[in-house]
Amino acid sequence: MSDVKSLRQVLAEYGLDNAKCSLLSDKGKKSVWKIETSNGYAVLKKMPGSPSRTSWLARAVDHLGRSGVNLAPLIPSLKGSLSVTADQSGFILYRWLSGRQPEFNRDLDAILESMACFHRGGKGFQLSPEEHMRSHLGKWQDDYAKKRIILTQIRDEKCHIMFDKFSRQVFKYINHFIDKIVRMEKQLKASCYKEWVNRLGVNTCFCHQDFSPKNLRWHEGKVYIFDYDSLTLDIPARDIRKLINKLMKKKSLDKILLNNIYQLYNKYNQITESEWRVVLTDLLFPHLFYGIVTKYYFKRAQDWSKEKYIKKLESMINVELEKDIVLSGLI
Repeated sequence: MSDVKSLRQVLAEYGLDNAKCSLLSDKGKKSVWKIETSNGYAVLKKMPGSPSRTSWLARAVDHLGRSGVNLAPLIPSLKGSLSVTADQSGFILYRWLSGRQPEFNRDLDAILESMACFHRGGKGFQLSPEEHMRSHLGKWQDDYAKKRIILTQIRDEKCHIMFDKFSRQVFKYINHFIDKIVRMEKQLKASCYKEWVNRLGVNTCFCHQDFSPKNLRWHEGKVYIFDYDSLTLDIPARDIRKLINKLMKKKSLDKILLNNIYQLYNKYNQITESEWRVVLTDLLFPHLFYGIVTKYYFKRAQDWSKEKYIKKLESMINVELEKDIVLSGLI
C-alpha cells in the first residue's frame, strides 16, 4: 500500500495521524513501516493473507503474550482492535524492539528456551471456526506425498529437456532425493506422529516457522520474538527442524550438537524420544532441495541470477547430503 492517503487512514485508526513513518520493505502483499510515536518506535505491517487471517493471527499473538511469551507486543487501535483492515488487507502495529540479534554459536540455549516457551504458550487458546486460521497440524503425510509427486514431475517433464547447468545438477541428484522422500513417508507413517498430533489438537501449539536470529532480539536481558507473518498450528517438530536447517547453513552438524539441541529444548518443553525421532524424520526429508528446485522451475524469485540459483542449489545439496551422514542410524 504505497498510497500515502491510505497509509494515513490506517495510522489514524491508532491515533497516529501525523506520525513520522519510513518504509522499510514493500513486497506488494506485505509491507513494513517504522513509525515514530510519542512512546517510542513501532512497526506497522501490512500482512499477507486475508483480514480474517490477520485477525486470527493478532488474537493468537496476544494470547501468547498473556501466557508469558516474550514477544513484541501488539499495540491496539483506538477502538481496542488488535488489527485494522484497509483496502482489503489486514494490518498490525507492534512495539519496536531494540537490542542485539542473538547468535547460534553463543545463544543457542536462550534461542531454544524462547522457542520452547512459544510452543507452550498456545495452551488454552480458543479456536474459532469463523476465523481464517492457518494450520499444518496433521497434514505432513499429504505434504510429503505432494512434494514427491512434484519432484517426480520436474524430473520427468523438465530436467531431461533442459540442459542448463542448474538442471544438470538437479538431474544428478533428484532420484536420490525422491527415493529419500519415499523412505521418509514410510518412516513417518510408522512413527508416533499421529499420536503427537492428536495430543496437540487438544493443547494448542503455535509454530513461528522462522525462528532464526533475524527475527529475535536480546531485549531487557531476554530473547524476544517478532515477525509473526507465518504463524501456524503444528507440532513443535516443525520449528525445531527449520531451526536445525538454518543452523546447518552456518556450521556443520554432528551427533553431539544434534543431541545438545534435543537436551536444551527438552529442558523447557519436554518431548519424548519417540517424538524426537519425528523431528529427525522431518529433518532428513529434503525440504531444502525441494525448496530451491521448485523456486527455480516455478520462477518464484525472478530477480535471482542463474549464478545465485546454482550457488544456492549446491549449498542445499551439500547440507542435505551432510544430514544423510549425521542422521545415519538415528531413526
